Amino acid sequence: MSSTVDLLQIKIEKAKRELPLETVNAINSIDWRTVILQMREKKGYTFEQLGDLELETELLLCGLLAPKNYPGELEKRMHISRAVANELVNEMNDLVFIKIREELIKNTERKRIFSKSEKVPANFTPEEHKKELMEIHPSQFSATLEEKNKENNMDRQILKSAGIEIIEESTRHDLENVSEILPTPDLPAVLPAQLMQAEKLELKTTRPPVSESRVEIVNSLLAQKLSTSFKIPIVKTDHSLNNLSSSNTPSPVYKIDPYRETPE
Repeated sequence: MSSTVDLLQIKIEKAKRELPLETVNAINSIDWRTVILQMREKKGYTFEQLGDLELETELLLCGLLAPKNYPGELEKRMHISRAVANELVNEMNDLVFIKIREELIKNTERKRIFSKSEKVPANFTPEEHKKELMEIHPSQFSATLEEKNKENNMDRQILKSAGIEIIEESTRHDLENVSEILPTPDLPAVLPAQLMQAEKLELKTTRPPVSESRVEIVNSLLAQKLSTSFKIPIVKTDHSLNNLSSSNTPSPVYKIDPYRETPE
């Protein structure tokens, strides 16, 4: 195992020597090893897992590991699930790779500015620069655009040669970016009357067909109901005194006066 690690370290040192100076400075400007050590407290990884993470990250930064294989190597070396590996890649993306890319772009722009400033003569005045701008012919704009495209391609090649590619977090962000870039097609305006007519047509087509005989029966029954008079039955109650029923129960006869006291 130690011999394998030694061979990898030799390959890493050789790949570092072949990297451009701007890339090496950008990688060294970010303390990515400290970021990996801090994940022991956040994620609870063992030192062996952190060592594998550091090795695979260094291989990626030196261009010895393709970015698309980075999550799979972390899953295999650290013995973690695919979901945990993807989450770890996204975290490394935010804490390490994006910052290294920003530093690389700054270093490249700084080198380009310095190279342009060296070409400007010492006795060049702003008035002469303004005069040159006024004398530019429109045909020279195409050449300027071509130079700009060449510079952009050079930046992409520098980023690619460094072996740094930012892995996207999820497909949902890609769809959002595409929806922002692509213009939405203009839909033809539909009048409300046309919409109402379309709804009527849909209702007509969805109703089941009604037979003519059934329509005739319904119409005849409806005509009979409307032609004859109809009276709701009413129940009347007579509340007069004559309507009261007389009770045949005789009144009780008392043998003793109820109001007289009994003798003692």
